[in-house]
Amino acid sequence: MEWAVYGDHPWLVTVLTSTRPPLTPVVLDIARAYVDAFVAMGMDRAVALGRYVALNSYVQGMAMLVAAEQRERTRTQKSPESWWSEEMSRLNRTGAPAHSRWIAEVSAGDVPDSADISNWFQDGLGLFIAGLTEDVASGRSW
Repeated sequence: MEWAVYGDHPWLVTVLTSTRPPLTPVVLDIARAYVDAFVAMGMDRAVALGRYVALNSYVQGMAMLVAAEQRERTRTQKSPESWWSEEMSRLNRTGAPAHSRWIAEVSAGDVPDSADISNWFQDGLGLFIAGLTEDVASGRSW
């Protein structure tokens, strides 16, 4: 839900990413829904609040990349694809791919584009949630 909102309004993440976010009814309702979901899994409210903050921080952190990309696109007047292509050409001239194998492996395929941020978000989200809920599912306490 939040990811979709930040996708439509990237500026909003800069307003809400704070240790003191605006405690509007909508923000409080979203937080309550997450906390209630964690409580339903067997966590007490204090732990559930901490898990919500961690999950929310993941979502906001990834959304900050979308907002940063929007700013960079405006500032440089370059698409992500154009920037990556230029950077890879520069790195190839320096010989960096020969010394950093991962750069060569990454640059061998298509260069990342702005859609990759959403893909990276989706890929990481399930893993992140699994980590937040693993102790409840296994009965383990950290």
